[in-house]
Amino acid sequence: MRKIGYALAASITLAVAAITPNGSNAQDGNSVKIGLILPLSGAGTFEGQLGTEGARTVVDMINEDGGILGGRKVEIVEYDDKSSPEEGSSAARRAMDQDGVDAIVGNMFSPVALAMKEVTRDKILHVAIAPQYPNVTKEGHKWLFRMNETTLMRGANFSKFICENMELKSVAILAINDDYGRNDAGNFEKYFTDCGIEVK
Repeated sequence: MRKIGYALAASITLAVAAITPNGSNAQDGNSVKIGLILPLSGAGTFEGQLGTEGARTVVDMINEDGGILGGRKVEIVEYDDKSSPEEGSSAARRAMDQDGVDAIVGNMFSPVALAMKEVTRDKILHVAIAPQYPNVTKEGHKWLFRMNETTLMRGANFSKFICENMELKSVAILAINDDYGRNDAGNFEKYFTDCGIEVK
């Protein structure tokens, strides 16, 4: 859980840094708005609430230190993606079209990130916190960034350790049935097969 908090802090900092240099990316107004789109209900409620608390803390620290762009405060506009791609996309549209945010930070789950990036594509800075499916950024856009490793990166390191240190003959892989889970399972199956571990 601490990792999520660190990712949120880094994401907010990145969004602020991208807006700060000359202010050209910040919309007119008294504050710089960052849309925070996280699961506050549904499967990812706990992670989303934890992330929201972390983001509020980071923004409070920035504002207490004088804000950005010559004293402008950073404001978080919070949205619930309900752990749903449709809700995440809707929240992103609302953040950009109705609430006029200057950047979007969010996404715990790969399916939500995959849907949202099509809404934000080349329109706004979008920092994804936790989705690990490689295509989130591989097929992303010029203003989309991730704060974490992909399933490919993590799988390569985990499987290398397992193959070199655990002397297993066979393994069974359990994974969630979505883009992230299927990709993760496929990667591990390949890594284990390549090092001689049977996948059942």
